[in-house]
Amino acid sequence: MPGLRWRRLTEWRFVLVAALVFLWSSLFLTRRPGPDLGGDEAGWEGCEGEERRIANYLVVMRTSVGARGVRDVIRGRVGEREREQGRSCNMDVVFLFGGLGENSSAVAALARETAETGDIVRLDTVPDAHSRDAPLALHFARTLNQNKRRCRLYRQVIFGQHMHNEERLLAKPSTPAERSKANFWELDGCLRFSNIRDNNPLFYAHYFPRRLHLQLETQLSFSYNEDVITPHDYPYLLGDPQRICNRSDTGEYFAVVAVHSSQRSFDNRILIRDTWGHRKILQKYGMKLIFFVARNSSAPPSEARKLREESDSFGDIVQEDFEEAYKNMTLKQVGLFKYMTLHCSHLRYRFLLKVDDDVVFDLPNSIRLLTGMTRTFPNGVPHRSVFCYHLNEIADVPRYKGKWFVAPGEFPGKFYPAYCSGAGYFLTRDLVGALYRAALHVRTFWVDDTYITGVLPNVIGDVMLYQLPKQFSGLTVQDLERADPVDAYPAMYFFHTGQSAWLFKKMWNIVRKRHVF
Repeated sequence: MPGLRWRRLTEWRFVLVAALVFLWSSLFLTRRPGPDLGGDEAGWEGCEGEERRIANYLVVMRTSVGARGVRDVIRGRVGEREREQGRSCNMDVVFLFGGLGENSSAVAALARETAETGDIVRLDTVPDAHSRDAPLALHFARTLNQNKRRCRLYRQVIFGQHMHNEERLLAKPSTPAERSKANFWELDGCLRFSNIRDNNPLFYAHYFPRRLHLQLETQLSFSYNEDVITPHDYPYLLGDPQRICNRSDTGEYFAVVAVHSSQRSFDNRILIRDTWGHRKILQKYGMKLIFFVARNSSAPPSEARKLREESDSFGDIVQEDFEEAYKNMTLKQVGLFKYMTLHCSHLRYRFLLKVDDDVVFDLPNSIRLLTGMTRTFPNGVPHRSVFCYHLNEIADVPRYKGKWFVAPGEFPGKFYPAYCSGAGYFLTRDLVGALYRAALHVRTFWVDDTYITGVLPNVIGDVMLYQLPKQFSGLTVQDLERADPVDAYPAMYFFHTGQSAWLFKKMWNIVRKRHVF
């Protein structure tokens, strides 16, 4: 009998251990729900198990219809890098075309190439023209799950164009001037292009797909948590909602301009209100101006009093109770989203324009440029999109000592995702609340532009980043001091003046020459 009791006790122990293991797996191994991001299994239907693959990148290239040689060079580059490194690049390349109309010879040539290579995608609903690159990218991204590549899921989709011939892609630097600025574009050590910068493809948009948020933890070490982990519960010191976003405001705005400023930057705010942020200019072009600042505890009490007086006079300042510091810029941007979500959600606006307080921008031409890019979208506003004055491509995380040094514990990944430089970008209205809610559930990161326009869009998914054409020239403050950008860069509408009041005024005078305000 003792042996029987021991066997029964052992059996009960086994059942108890099995139950505990099941309970533990249910609590900790089951996928936690996210912010309505879609299921990872969607789109696998009809795929055999061995065909399923999660790839890092899908590169979508725009080329001229007749540029078969360019496409062959790009196709060969992926295989070339794979052979050199002895590893899979884990990326795909496709070539995107719009509708070709009555051009039967082009249609036939692409049909033959498609049968041969299988990497041609045509969207007949959008005309095949350079001015349609943005809508083509958006429509492709939105239909990515319905096309023939449904057995492939991608972490990022990268859109580029190269309208030159293959010799430009293969060119080597031949002059001292070319050698001095030799550069190449490389994606994850796999897809490398010319070491002459001007010959490289232009990458103009990045899309973060909707379904892959659960895989991103291993890539970016930022994942969505069910619980709120960064509550952003700082109280407001200034910013009466009844004055800034009054419920009786029934106006329709093209954009709300949200300016990152600091408590002591009185002169910068005066410059903005006297120039492109003047009340009459804002009214003429349908803009609303709000400044966002933090607290400067090291400043004398007179500075805080002066800020309060300024707020009372203009009614356009929001201040939250956290310390003003370079590494708190992310807090300021999340606070901006919080204020717009909680207190200004009734406002009717199409975009939120985030800028720094040392920026001059050509408001009428920026509106014209953005309107031209978005006019093919429903109501002129694309879904969940960011329009960047400078779109940063995927790049190494800076591990060198300096202002932007990032320790592995802060950002463990090797590469930053694509993101917009923080000096200025437009967000569609539907992203403001989505990014705020995501920031509450994703651990924060102090590099604000990377976090706000790269990490968070990567986590929530279904977000497109666009480069506004010709808006980043690589000009330094010294370049602007020596030259007149109206002559050298007539299409530039955005100038970052590096906290130089003299340069700010010079740039504003240039903008004034273009318009009658």
